[in-house]
Amino acid sequence: MRSKCGNSFSIFTLFFCFLSLFSCKNSHSENKKNTFKRKTKQTVFQNTDSLQKLANKMNVANLSYQIDTFLATKNLNANVLVARFGKIIYKKSNGISNFSTKDSLNINSSFQLASVSKTITGLATILLIDNGYLSLEDTIGQFIPNFPYKNIKIKHLLSHRSGLPNYMYFTKDYILQTDTILNNKDIINLLMTKIPEKSFVPDTKFAYCNTNFAILASIIEIITHETFEEFVETQIFKPLKMDNTFFLNPKDSTLKPNQTKGYVGNWNEVSPDMLDGVMGDKGVYSTLDDMYKFDQALYTDQLISIKLMNEAKKPRSFEKPGAKNYGYGFRLLEYEDKSWAVFHHGWWHGYNTAFFRIPNQNITIIILCNKFNRQVYYSIDGLLEILRGPVAKIMMDEETE
Repeated sequence: MRSKCGNSFSIFTLFFCFLSLFSCKNSHSENKKNTFKRKTKQTVFQNTDSLQKLANKMNVANLSYQIDTFLATKNLNANVLVARFGKIIYKKSNGISNFSTKDSLNINSSFQLASVSKTITGLATILLIDNGYLSLEDTIGQFIPNFPYKNIKIKHLLSHRSGLPNYMYFTKDYILQTDTILNNKDIINLLMTKIPEKSFVPDTKFAYCNTNFAILASIIEIITHETFEEFVETQIFKPLKMDNTFFLNPKDSTLKPNQTKGYVGNWNEVSPDMLDGVMGDKGVYSTLDDMYKFDQALYTDQLISIKLMNEAKKPRSFEKPGAKNYGYGFRLLEYEDKSWAVFHHGWWHGYNTAFFRIPNQNITIIILCNKFNRQVYYSIDGLLEILRGPVAKIMMDEETE
């Protein structure tokens, strides 16, 4: 009897220990998924009396008419929003969402942002910096052991001064199965095993490179113990109520409500690509209203501190002082009147997009297009002239992913 009881006790004890260990592991896992805590002060969107007074002085009806007349000549298959002083002047849809079904665009249509996604990845990175989880001076090797490209810092990734090879070009040298969908881990694995030649020594020049923001997305995952998509949705999309913004899932061909398709030429639908699964440099779908919420939040410390937002808007490329430059996740453009545009363009799979802001003049222009048209980029100067009169015209390069 004693022996049986002893055996029963031992079995029970082992079982209890197993349950405790399992419980501890689950608890630890849960804790790891909730390690990020935001320290930044939360405020409401900018809505001061002075802005309201300036907004009241605008002849919105006349500005809207001028914008509509101007855009009618550009043949954009797109949704367009123009705002100033916190007031939306123009918001309109024009064109087709899905050529095969002949569905029209509507004001809630969602578009692939392409490289405009980099502004979101940049803000997610700076959010970690602002809350003490990351430093601009940290290197890739601190998060990815044995990374073969040395002395590349977070600030170099954010400002495209890393010298890393662009995965858009080297992947097809090593991956022969074009029906394979690659993700960020695959890109890092290729960098570590194939070691494509770097473009230049880090921080010696500027070169726009999608690899930089794919690496940033992976570092965010390593720090937060969440997927990049989960972190951005929790820390950016949900707080800003960007309810119609989401990440592409290349393994799911089912369209979400109001999701558009991308086209080129004579309504040729762009096929899926092996690089669609790489996130950070692209991959976000959004709407006019959601991107306007994102825009307005950048005037406050709702996402990051004003101090770090100002750092993100400082020129970092150095090669082209004055006219063109790049900050941390934003392109920069200086006009002769010393005003600075803080913006980004995008181009991927028939989608081309513009997220254009002049913060010190409270100007916002958002163009989301799902049938490739260079006029998306070239229209900006004309819209600015309507909003604030003749300005120094500086043609902006279109995005070339």
